[in-house]
Amino acid sequence: MLLPNLSSYVSKGDYDKFHETYTFTLRLMLFTLIPALAGLIALSVPICSVLYQRGEFTYEAALFTSQTLVGYCFGLWAVGGLRVTAPAFYAMQDTKTPVVVAFFAFILNAALGYILGFTLDLSHTGLALANSASSIFNFLLLIYLLERRTGELKAGPIIKFALLVTAISALAGAAAWKISTYADWAAPDLTLEKVLVLIASMAAAVLIYILLAKAFKIDESRYVFAVLKRKRPNINNS
Repeated sequence: MLLPNLSSYVSKGDYDKFHETYTFTLRLMLFTLIPALAGLIALSVPICSVLYQRGEFTYEAALFTSQTLVGYCFGLWAVGGLRVTAPAFYAMQDTKTPVVVAFFAFILNAALGYILGFTLDLSHTGLALANSASSIFNFLLLIYLLERRTGELKAGPIIKFALLVTAISALAGAAAWKISTYADWAAPDLTLEKVLVLIASMAAAVLIYILLAKAFKIDESRYVFAVLKRKRPNINNS
């Protein structure tokens, strides 16, 4: 629904509503993706161990895989931001800008991939970090161009919101990591202990994040719960 709404506001010349809708969608994306990447980073080894570590797939292989997962996680929020920002350009009948920016991001990805993956010998982790860096570059440049194109986007409140969500996500991730240490992830094959500890870690992280979001009165949490309850939330009050 984002693209039709933004297109409607552009056709009416109502850029206040355009900014409001775009900002809310971006905040909602950050509210859901930042804790997800924090959880993936904190539980990267347990997740890879439970999913893959059996037979010839050793604990060392699970560690290598988890390092790649962490490398991709650093850019996950930017990938989500691109899914929100590109439609804003499409709503203004501008399909060229996202493509041009994506091209330069591709060049950056290739250059950083060579430097990090081969020159600095970071191997698979370097390639993942290069991908994340290019995604961040792509998103930040697009949002900068969008601000120049449409006027003030009020980046300050968005940055403060992102920092708050990052802080509480880090606390939830730290709790998940602490609980995960109660299992022996180096043990071969899949065990009931691994599964139960991983589930407990994830559940604790989700609970802590929800409680902290409510404690800090983050409006997006109310919107998410309304969607889960299949109610129609009022975006204008967020």
